Amino acid sequence: MKKTVISPNSIKDPGYRCTALVVEELKKYGAEIYMSEEHRSSGITEGVTYLSDDLTDGADVIIVLGGDGSILDAARTAYSRGIPVLGINLGRVGYMASLEPDELSLLGKLFDGGYSVDRRMMLEARIVRENGDGEITPPALNEIVISRGATSRMIDILLECNSELVGEYRADGLIFATPTGSTAYSMTAGGSVIDPVLDAVAVTPVCPHFLSTRPIVFSGGAEFTASSAGVGEWYLTVDGKESYTLGEGDRVVITRSGYTTKLIDLKKNAFYQVMRKRTSETQK
Repeated sequence: MKKTVISPNSIKDPGYRCTALVVEELKKYGAEIYMSEEHRSSGITEGVTYLSDDLTDGADVIIVLGGDGSILDAARTAYSRGIPVLGINLGRVGYMASLEPDELSLLGKLFDGGYSVDRRMMLEARIVRENGDGEITPPALNEIVISRGATSRMIDILLECNSELVGEYRADGLIFATPTGSTAYSMTAGGSVIDPVLDAVAVTPVCPHFLSTRPIVFSGGAEFTASSAGVGEWYLTVDGKESYTLGEGDRVVITRSGYTTKLIDLKKNAFYQVMRKRTSETQK
């Protein structure tokens, strides 16, 4: 690792205190450290180069300080260039982060090869309009969601998997989650937690009308086709960011993306450590 991009969250790290500690740790190993011009107000001057243009050009790693949302934002930039992302958890959950703020001494592993890189699967959706037009969404690291939008209205969704009818869902929405995203929106909607190394997709209904409707885990290579069985507008959302308005007669085809997101793991079995910690916190 040489060119290191640091992406702080100034809200999660007030005064850039943790960011300054990360910079000091990286300087011990001769890292070339870059931050966005917007963070010049951090007051960190020695050892950091501030850029207003593309930070990720030629980057070896992006270190993110924040919560899972901050890591997700960095992944949107990193995936297409194959740049690995290292998360330092300053949020409430931190399932995607590798380090806690009191573990910054482990950053030295970046320079002696003492780390592993997890390739996390992503999903993408192809929107097929009734008039024949098509559109492919950016890849989703967490989930793709079908719903009726901001209002709490039920939607009837007809779902096929590999051209075979799965069923009709009557719910507030339907979540298609990667293993990484299984600990996000899908989990809060009652979906199963999936080991991130597995090749799978979790389909979780949001507030289903029928009690017999349950989440299902499918093969990661499955092709899903979803259409609205009702009338009116419906919506598709990618990782809670990009949103697409759909109409009657439109279809959505969801498959595994050809891209993956690289997440750096500095601690073996960090995922299970996080799960144990979060479970114990909720029981207090």
